[in-house]
Amino acid sequence: MIRVYIGDIGTIDSAAAERLFLCLGAERKERVTRYKREKDRLLGIGAGVLLSLALSEELKRESGGNAANLGKSVRNEDFLTNTRPDAGTEILLTEVGFVSLDTAGFPSPEDLETGSGAHGKPYLKRYPDFHYNISHSGTKVMLVCSDAEIGCDIEKHGQVRERIVRKAFAQAEQEYVFAAEGGERDARFTEVWARKESFLKAAGTGIEREMDTFSVIGKNGKPAVTVTAEKGMFEILSPAEVSGYACFICVKRG
Repeated sequence: MIRVYIGDIGTIDSAAAERLFLCLGAERKERVTRYKREKDRLLGIGAGVLLSLALSEELKRESGGNAANLGKSVRNEDFLTNTRPDAGTEILLTEVGFVSLDTAGFPSPEDLETGSGAHGKPYLKRYPDFHYNISHSGTKVMLVCSDAEIGCDIEKHGQVRERIVRKAFAQAEQEYVFAAEGGERDARFTEVWARKESFLKAAGTGIEREMDTFSVIGKNGKPAVTVTAEKGMFEILSPAEVSGYACFICVKRG
């Protein structure tokens, strides 16, 4: 099962920020305090809180507890399950309300200590099999976790940047973007970028891999469900419709 958590930092006031800051691991606290912009600090806090929430739910599941009752904002009606019949992929989506979130029972700072993989992808030292990834854009923060390598990207819609399309997109991706006009072209640009980022993060190569050496658009000119790389096959999914954003996850399948 893939678990997806999405929150909006626009709801966090100063009192909530102080309270949520206490839930972060030591490394993230230090990083957040270095940020000069308030928005960056709130994004850092939001990302750290989602990690704490996701790990606490995972640990509760492993111990046989009812993870859905952990926090006030994590209610049964918050969960939307989407199963792809062709791949058997089950996605559990939680929209997190930061201000009302009950942080009791969150992990210790030691549980949240991170290390870095060969290409800088973080992992939790105490729980190396807890695969997770974080992304943020605009005021949205997103975290995904799974029992397999996984990546995610959320991107606020913006105007198409033709120079980037021609430099970083594969031929099929360029054709997909430029086949549309106006707002649809802008949306396709953001979609392709988010798909590519989610794949690179799942594969663990980051931007060290040339962006135009693979395509997330199939030979039929439509978005591809799977991408094959040296490390195996990866599936790209859209876990939620987030107004004004492109939102994708990518998980290793073999």
